[in-house]
Amino acid sequence: MRTVVIFLTVLLACLLSFSLSCGCGDDDDDDSGDATNDDDDDNDDGQDDDDDDTADDDVDDDSDDDVDDDVDDDINDDVDDDSGDGVWVDSSSGLMWQIAQDCCGPLNEAESYCQNLVLAGHSDWRLPTVSELRSLIRECDNTETGGSCGVTDSCLDSSCYDEVNCYLACTENEGPADGCYWPSELNGTCGWFWSSSLYTNDIGFAWSIYFGFGSIATNDVNATNSMRSRCVR
Repeated sequence: MRTVVIFLTVLLACLLSFSLSCGCGDDDDDDSGDATNDDDDDNDDGQDDDDDDTADDDVDDDSDDDVDDDVDDDINDDVDDDSGDGVWVDSSSGLMWQIAQDCCGPLNEAESYCQNLVLAGHSDWRLPTVSELRSLIRECDNTETGGSCGVTDSCLDSSCYDEVNCYLACTENEGPADGCYWPSELNGTCGWFWSSSLYTNDIGFAWSIYFGFGSIATNDVNATNSMRSRCVR
């Protein structure tokens, strides 16, 4: 009986020892490593929340677009092209005059000369009327614009003319521009100049001005000797 008990005790010990060496680890969760991997994967995925594009996207490549493209390159367009040589604008009348003069010929040639003139970029030149031509007279009171001589664009007949106030207006060659009774901006000989205004008593004559005297009188439209022209626009 004692032998049987000893045998059973030894057998039980062997069974217990076998169980501990072969099966005790089976109760651990083999997936414990997977849980760690899941955590790692989740952590890696969490890094995706950082926006790799923040630097590039936030930098405004168009920052220089704020430079004003409306800067006017044409600042100098305000310069008046008519200020060049060859023309002069009379501030008292607003008329633009040819500084030079043309000599010499009958009235129709003077009119044609001005109509065909291209100067300072303009082609609308013409022979002045007697009132326009008279606006050039300086320092001869009787024949200046508004003076006692009655010849104007609205009065072109003999009733508007008198010799004392129109023809014998001032002393010869004592005008302010080297003896000429015109503005100092003009040049040339201060002789007789055609106007386009015809003498209504005889259309074979036209009104003209002699700037050496400041005189206003008529001349034959076919006269050629010393009859000059200065164009206006």
